[in-house]
Amino acid sequence: MYAAIPKTSKQKKETIWNGVSWSQGEPDAYKNAVITANYSTTSGSFSCNNLILTDNAELTIAENTYVKVIKDLNQSSNSLISVKHLGNLILLDNKNLHNTARVSVERIYYNLQRLDYIYFSSPISGIVLKSVSPLTLNNRFYALNESSNIYTILDPNNEIIPKGKGYLIRTPNNFNSTPTNFIITINNIYSGTLNSGKVEIPVDYTVSGFNLIGNPYSSLFSLRKFYDRNRDTIYDWLSIFSDYTNGSQGTPNILFNLITNNLKEDFTLNAIQAFGIGSKIPNTTSQLCFTPDMQLIYSNYSVADRLHINLKQQNVNFPIGSICYDVENFPENFSDVEQLPGTTISIFKNDTNYLIYREKSFTSSVILHINVNTASQYYLHLRDFSGIFSSNYDIFITDTLQNITHNLKAGDYSFFSEAGTFTDRFILHFE
Repeated sequence: MYAAIPKTSKQKKETIWNGVSWSQGEPDAYKNAVITANYSTTSGSFSCNNLILTDNAELTIAENTYVKVIKDLNQSSNSLISVKHLGNLILLDNKNLHNTARVSVERIYYNLQRLDYIYFSSPISGIVLKSVSPLTLNNRFYALNESSNIYTILDPNNEIIPKGKGYLIRTPNNFNSTPTNFIITINNIYSGTLNSGKVEIPVDYTVSGFNLIGNPYSSLFSLRKFYDRNRDTIYDWLSIFSDYTNGSQGTPNILFNLITNNLKEDFTLNAIQAFGIGSKIPNTTSQLCFTPDMQLIYSNYSVADRLHINLKQQNVNFPIGSICYDVENFPENFSDVEQLPGTTISIFKNDTNYLIYREKSFTSSVILHINVNTASQYYLHLRDFSGIFSSNYDIFITDTLQNITHNLKAGDYSFFSEAGTFTDRFILHFE
């Protein structure tokens, strides 16, 4: 028989922030952190056992910093936790015990114009969708309809945001053509609950299987861990989908791959970011599971040798197509994504069209296929690039019809195209 092991004294310690210093040194996983006066993580990120805010204390979690809570979060009714853009509030307890949490979460979308859109998901559930962007027109809030694979308009004044649901939201109507930062700040001061613990959300596969969901947490989120947990339910690619009619903000058929919309962290998502998945169990509603261990302090993946190119059409506010070209170090749990119906641009390799292609070894050129329904002016736009494409190589597009070679790092390539499918007009190559 073994004797009971008494709890060590370090498990009972607490350290109090008084506005100047910590009473028992900086917090750690074995100490409770008690904040009685304002504290900003610009003075230092920290982990703690329990987090307690008293009186009117405000905890500010600054950009690229974190507060990690092992157990519970307890706040007075006048205190506030303010999570700034790219800050991380990480709650690791699997139980949803954080009912006293009073939190605001900020996200900044840089250089957007009127008629641009964002993909949104809230770390706070139970709030009215319209409160996310009060100056966006009521008919410019959308959800993805799985059965039609088309974005449908919601009534934002009656839509109460659940955990893990993704939305498409247009910029405020007072924006103009001058690039402007779109700042979203959501809070649960008057209503709503901070998401924490294990989160399960339903996804449908009645027709298309495509569902728009989102990061439910107030921190950076690992897509790799999410896929590992849900691999029996979803395909091994993650995407953002958009559907619209030419010349407007509305309806038919295009895929954005998730990596194109990511903020450089490889296979991570920030708070307030939505993404698309493909359910692989037909004729059913499945449950996807998010768990607290999927939250991250920072991205732990190396910089990829990767580029993304968007196809744009004149007078259309969205890119109408997107491809990802990756060299070798695409993580093994994420495979190539073949072309889907309605795709406008693809990489042609090994007699197959791809939206995401992982090259096993570096090659100097690849063929692009273009498929457009309307005679119009189009643009090939190099959205971003990393790894070897940042320094070692320029990225050229050759238009064999016009006999023009253009460096996409210098700017977009503009061209006119008749409607149709073009399999030998464009070559992407690297020098």
